Amino acid sequence: MEDPDEGLQQEMGQLDMRNSTKPYPDYSAAPDRRIQVLRFLGEELFGDETETKVRLQAVKNCHLLIDKECSIGARDILTLLQQVLESELDVRVIQGIPLCLKAPVFESSPHVEQLLERLCCFDDRVVQRNVLNVIRDRGWLRIQLVERVIQNSPTYHGKLIACELTASSLEIEKGMEANERNVEILLQFYLALCQDPVPMVRCAAVKVFNSIVRSISDNVAQKEIFSVVARSWILEDKDPEVQLVATKHCLLQVECSDIILGLKVGRFPWSVCENIALQLEKIMPISSTDAIQQLASLFYNKQARVRLAAAHHLVLFANHSALVPVSTWIQLYKDPDSKVRIAVLETTPNLLVTLKEQPESFQLVRDSLYYTLVYDEEPLVRATAIDTFFQKCLPLTDLSLNELEFFYDSTISYEVSWRPLHAVLKNISVGLEFHPQELILRAWTAAISNHVDILRRTALGQLESLINSLGTEWVQQNLVPVLSDIARSTKRHLVKDKCLQAITQIKNHER
Repeated sequence: MEDPDEGLQQEMGQLDMRNSTKPYPDYSAAPDRRIQVLRFLGEELFGDETETKVRLQAVKNCHLLIDKECSIGARDILTLLQQVLESELDVRVIQGIPLCLKAPVFESSPHVEQLLERLCCFDDRVVQRNVLNVIRDRGWLRIQLVERVIQNSPTYHGKLIACELTASSLEIEKGMEANERNVEILLQFYLALCQDPVPMVRCAAVKVFNSIVRSISDNVAQKEIFSVVARSWILEDKDPEVQLVATKHCLLQVECSDIILGLKVGRFPWSVCENIALQLEKIMPISSTDAIQQLASLFYNKQARVRLAAAHHLVLFANHSALVPVSTWIQLYKDPDSKVRIAVLETTPNLLVTLKEQPESFQLVRDSLYYTLVYDEEPLVRATAIDTFFQKCLPLTDLSLNELEFFYDSTISYEVSWRPLHAVLKNISVGLEFHPQELILRAWTAAISNHVDILRRTALGQLESLINSLGTEWVQQNLVPVLSDIARSTKRHLVKDKCLQAITQIKNHER
C-alpha cells in the first residue's frame, strides 16, 4: 500500500532516526502505530549499538512490515531502503537490499526501478551481483534501465554490470519480437564498452561476447563488425589480461591467418600462446598448410606451460606428419620440464597407433619411449613411462630380449627412487603375458628383499598373481628356494619377515 501523504521522508526527518532513542525512549510513547513501526525499524537499521548482522537481517526482511492497518506500504519501505543506501552503513548491510527486493510485494511498484539503478551503480561487486540476479529473476530488465546505468556509472563497477545487463537485454529482445531500434541502441552501448579505456571493463565485455554474437546471429554485417572487435582485442590490445581473456572467449571469431601472424611476429605474451595451444583441437581443422606448420612453433616456446599445453595435442600433428615431421616435436620427450615429458607420455599410445603405417615415425616414438623408460632422471617421469608402457603400449612396441633385459636391469639397479620398480610391480600381471618369466622373477625378488617397505608390501601383494599365472608347482620350484636364501642371508628382520610370509602363502596355496 502506498503512503497517501508521501510524507515518510518528512516523518523520518522529524524522528531523527540516527538518534531516535532521545525523543522517544519508549516505542509505545509514539503517537500512533505507524510511527512506532517506523521508529523500531529505524532503530534497528541506524542505531549506533546495533550489530552489522542485525542490520543486515532488518534490511533483508523489512518488507514484512508492510501493513495496511498501519498505513505502511511498499513505497514506505522503498524510501527507507533508499535512506539505507545513502547512509554510511557497512557495505554488508547494503548487500541485503537486493535480497529484500525479491519480495513479491514490490512487483507492481514503479519506484523499484530507481532503486535498482542506484544499486547497479554501487561500487561493490556483491551488491551488483545480487541486484543483477534480482533483475533477471523478476523480469525487471528494461532497455531504459540499461541506458541509465551506462550513463550514470562514473566508475568501472557500474560498467562491469552494464556489460552483463546489455547481454541479457539482447537475449530478451531476441526471445521476443526484436525491436530493431532497441537492438541498435544496445549494440552501441556494448561497442562503447568494448573500447573502454579501463582494461577490466574491456575484459567484462569480452566475457559476454559470445552471448552478444548469438543474439545477432542473423545479421551478417553486425557479425563482421564484432569479428573486427575480437581481432582488435587479441592482436592489438595493449593489456595482456584483455588479450588472455579474449583468446579464451572469442579466439574462433578471428581468422586463423591473424593468429598465425601474431605467433610469427611474437606479438602474444606467453599466457596467450598457452591459450592458443589449449585450443589447438578447435584451430587445427580450420587451419591452412602454412598455419599448421607455424603452430608447431608452440613446441619451441620458452615457457614450459605453453609447451605443456601443446604436448597434449601431439596426435593432431601426428595426423599431419607430412606437414610437420615427427622430428619437429620428438624433442619433447627430453624436455627440461618434467610435466611436459609426462604429458607427452600420456599421448604416446595414441601416437603409436596413429603412426603405425609410417615405420620411420613410429620407430622414432618407440625409441623415445624406450629412452624414457631406462634413462630419464626424474623418478616420477620414469614411473609414468613404465605405467604407460605396460598398460597401453606392450602390444605395440615389441621390444627385443636385449632391450627388455636392459630395461629390467636398469629399473632394479635404479637407486634414486623406489617409484620405477614399484610401477613394474603394479603391472606384473600384464608383464607376465608378454615378458620372460625370469625377468619378472628378477624384479619381484629385488622388491621383496628391498629396504623400502612399500616395495616389499607390493611384492607380497602381487604374489597371488604370480601363483595364478605361473602355477603353484613352478613357484614352488623357482621362488621358494630364492626366498629361503634371502631369509637366511639378510640382516634386516623386516625383509626376513616378508620372505617368510611369502613362503607361508605359497605353502597354503598348495593345500
